[in-house]
Amino acid sequence: MSNGWEYYNHALIPTTAPHKDPDVSQIKRRSNWHRLADGRRPLFARWTTDFDCPQETNWWYLIKEAPYDVNEASSNVRRHIRQSLRKCTVKKISAEDCIEDLYRVYKEACARYQNMGHQVSYESFQEGYLHGEEQAEYWGGYDQEDRLIGYVVVLVWDEYVETSVAKFSAEYMNLRVSDALYHTILEYYLNQEGKKYVSSGQRSINHITNTQEYKINTFGFKKAYCRLHMAYLPVVAAAVHLIYPFRNYLKRFEGQRIVHQLLAVLQMEEIVREERR
Repeated sequence: MSNGWEYYNHALIPTTAPHKDPDVSQIKRRSNWHRLADGRRPLFARWTTDFDCPQETNWWYLIKEAPYDVNEASSNVRRHIRQSLRKCTVKKISAEDCIEDLYRVYKEACARYQNMGHQVSYESFQEGYLHGEEQAEYWGGYDQEDRLIGYVVVLVWDEYVETSVAKFSAEYMNLRVSDALYHTILEYYLNQEGKKYVSSGQRSINHITNTQEYKINTFGFKKAYCRLHMAYLPVVAAAVHLIYPFRNYLKRFEGQRIVHQLLAVLQMEEIVREERR
């Protein structure tokens, strides 16, 4: 990581907080990208501006601002949270101590998703979790038999935190462990730790879930609208320009990993073009 940018999944992305616009002057020179990516070769750069703007755009972060007051939720939501806290135990956990259980929950959760794409092997999963980001804190949800049935990975920054990964076992959805986990996490980081907001990340285009609607309706998250920007290496820009008109045809082959990744880029490109109109 260098100069406010880092390499992630073939792209340069900013390391600045979502509510702060990144310094894009550093990516104007494409020959400079490999240095910003610590020697790797990103194909494109992606960033956002105008965080939480008043206009409704096609890109957003999902956030919950401080403070968190469960009494603001409906009586039905409060009842579900109380029930989940009686049936489940939530606590901070060590990835090293729970890696096999974490992977089991990951596999069980993936079965629920549409268009999930490639699932990582146990070896890759283990490498990512045991040698991941220093800011990561792990929260586990357990049933009454002390079986891990859900977990959330939280990245902790100076002013805010981000729930970067959340997985819940499909076999135990009736226990609503997600209610217990998110309630505990919001209480801890917003009320006890004094963070400005909890981010649930940006708009998802990799797989279809109802997660964002669930967080809005249950915990009062909101869409902080912003503007998406993309920049490409010249050869990549030419390829995007050539392939873009055929993006709907390519959806027939979305089950192939490379096509799935390409379609994600083309969808972001479509969003950027719509904002320019």
